[in-house]
Amino acid sequence: MKNYLLPLCTSFFIASGVNAAVYKMDFNTVGSSSAGSSWNVYAAPGNVTGPLKDTTESTDAGISVSTSGDLEDSTGTNLYNDNGPAWLEVDSSIDNAADNFFWTGLQTAANDGTSFTISFAGLTPGDTASIDLFASRSFGAVLTAFYEYSLDGSTWEGFTVLENTGSAATTDGWNINNTQTQLFNMNLNGDGYGLGRYMNASSLTLTGTTLDVRLTLPDASDWAGINAMQLTVIPEPSSILMVALGFIGILGYKRRKKTAAKQKRFLHQCPFSPNGAAPGPVHCFEKQRLSPVGAALQRLGRKPRFIVLKSKG
Repeated sequence: MKNYLLPLCTSFFIASGVNAAVYKMDFNTVGSSSAGSSWNVYAAPGNVTGPLKDTTESTDAGISVSTSGDLEDSTGTNLYNDNGPAWLEVDSSIDNAADNFFWTGLQTAANDGTSFTISFAGLTPGDTASIDLFASRSFGAVLTAFYEYSLDGSTWEGFTVLENTGSAATTDGWNINNTQTQLFNMNLNGDGYGLGRYMNASSLTLTGTTLDVRLTLPDASDWAGINAMQLTVIPEPSSILMVALGFIGILGYKRRKKTAAKQKRFLHQCPFSPNGAAPGPVHCFEKQRLSPVGAALQRLGRKPRFIVLKSKG
């Protein structure tokens, strides 16, 4: 079995990496080409529904997305300052996913909605999830909102604000606040467009099959949106372990078949066993040697018959 340890360990770690699925979402395509085939691209708010494909373009995991609340289309263009995190990039020079957004719209009436929710379903309890949001708009007015996530649809938490390098933001109050307790400003001089910051929640152990992301305006006079989002899902360790154990079982089965075949071939060369008994597997495990008679026959050019001089039987 030790001959298989290296490929087994290699396969285990490869499998661990392959099982991390990444889902990228580009909200709105006005003024830019598609973000690429590895992205889920939505030209209108009504399109944000149905199965999600991961970056390998697979929908096998069965994860889907839907929306509720006041999610509106936008005709704005050039909403991105080309200063965001690396996960936005389609290649080294194209950040199409951040060029435009879906938003709450202008609040022109008292009953206008001030919130929308993007919901994921089909997740597996026990898996680990991480989510990234990017919100940006090249506009001088204050564009702020609270951004939150929920694992059960009732308890809400805020996102950590990260610099475009992925390190935690430690200025402008983000060293002590998150996006539930402090407004994220996506405008020209703010967190989003101005500094290229983004929001993150990582290492979330899923307690159910859903995950919700909610944007809420502080009052009806404001407006805000989301340009792009990334969801990463990693299977729980026990799932990966079960795959590894199954692989070990397959290798063990193949090893036993190979050993049995060797024993069968060996028995054909071992017609005699101690005390004249019929040969059996236990008599052929030790290294066999020619008897003195067999050695003499070999010197005469005749094929000797093997006799076990020592056995476990």
